[in-house]
Amino acid sequence: MRRPSSIYAILGAVALVLGGSLVTGCNRAPKGSEPGQIVVTAKIAGAVEAKKALETKDYEGVLKALGTASGAINSEAAQGEYRKLTYEIMDGLRLYRETDPKAEETFQAVRGMLMGR
Repeated sequence: MRRPSSIYAILGAVALVLGGSLVTGCNRAPKGSEPGQIVVTAKIAGAVEAKKALETKDYEGVLKALGTASGAINSEAAQGEYRKLTYEIMDGLRLYRETDPKAEETFQAVRGMLMGR
């Protein structure tokens, strides 16, 4: 008869292997994307425009595109996509906000939009 501790060791090893394979499989960038490039799938109106505006540091364009995306919400799925887009934009703005006051202002505005203010 096996000791219970050896069973837990085996289960732990299996969980570690499976967990590691799941994490590495989910972390792959889509084909054709560059390292560090944030890829947005345009499922709601304004998503692509918001990303392009962020890449060019057109902060007014970011807000305008997010406004368009907000107006296109017509289901719970679209609401989820809008939240995802908003968080991606906020992550991008975090890169610039320490050195660019306009980026900080835009970050706060996007944060307010997300909270419904």
